[in-house]
Amino acid sequence: MIEILTHNQKIFYISRTKCFLRDIIMNYKHLFVTMTSLLALSSISAFSQKFTPTDKWPYVYEEFQKATLINVDGKGDQEALVNICVADNHIHYVRAKDEVILDMLSWNLKDIIIQDKEYTVVGSQVLEKVLENENGSILKGKMINYDEMNKVDIGYGISTNNYSASNLDMTQVLIPGSLNQRVRNALEAREYEQSLVVDDVLYLYDGEQLVKATKSDFINAYGKSETASFLKQNKIKWGQPESMIKAIEYMKNNRMK
Repeated sequence: MIEILTHNQKIFYISRTKCFLRDIIMNYKHLFVTMTSLLALSSISAFSQKFTPTDKWPYVYEEFQKATLINVDGKGDQEALVNICVADNHIHYVRAKDEVILDMLSWNLKDIIIQDKEYTVVGSQVLEKVLENENGSILKGKMINYDEMNKVDIGYGISTNNYSASNLDMTQVLIPGSLNQRVRNALEAREYEQSLVVDDVLYLYDGEQLVKATKSDFINAYGKSETASFLKQNKIKWGQPESMIKAIEYMKNNRMK
C-alpha cells in the first residue's frame, strides 16, 4: 500500500532536505577555506626558508643551476650546471659525462646568468651584479665569517673567539672537499653537515679595478688627501648602492695607489 504524504509532511521533508543540503555545502566551504589557508601558509613558509650553505655543501644555491655562460671573446654562449662556492666565490660546474664537480677557473668567461641574476667574472671570482651604469658596477660576493663561527659560548651569555688548533679554516676544508667528486656523493654527505655563517660583501668595479665598498677600503686604495674632497662633495653613503655607484666615476679617472 502506497502511503500518501499530507501537505504538511511534504513541507516538513522538503525543509529537512534543504537543511541537510545546506549543511553539506557549508561543510565543503569550510573544508575548502581550510585547505586553501594551509596551502598558502605552506607556500609562504617554503618561500621564506632561505637556503643556508654548509661545510659539506658550501654553495649559494641548494642545487646546481642551469646557467648561460657568456664568453669574453663573444664567440657564442654556452650552458652548464653551475653553483657558486662561498669559500672563494669561484664558479663550480658539473661535468656532463660523469657528473663530477669541477672548478671553472680555466674557462674564458665574462658573465654568467643564473635564473634571474647576472654575475660578472672578475679574476677568479664570480660576483653578482647589484647595480651598474656607464662607468661600472656595484657587485656582491660572499664571505664566510670565520670569527663568528669560531666563537665559543663560555656561559652567562658571553662568547669569545677560540684561537686553538680546532678553529675552522674553511678555505682549507671546503675547496678540495667539494671538488672532484660526483654530485650524488656530495649530496649524500650533506647528512653530516654544519651550517656556515656567510656575509654579503659589496664591491665597486670599474671594469678593471675592484675595491671593497667601504669608506676605509676606498680611502686606502686611492689615498686620503685625493679622495676626501670627492667623498664629501658627492656625499657618498656607504652601504647604499644607488649612492656608492657615484664613486666609480672617481675610479675611472684614478688608479689605485
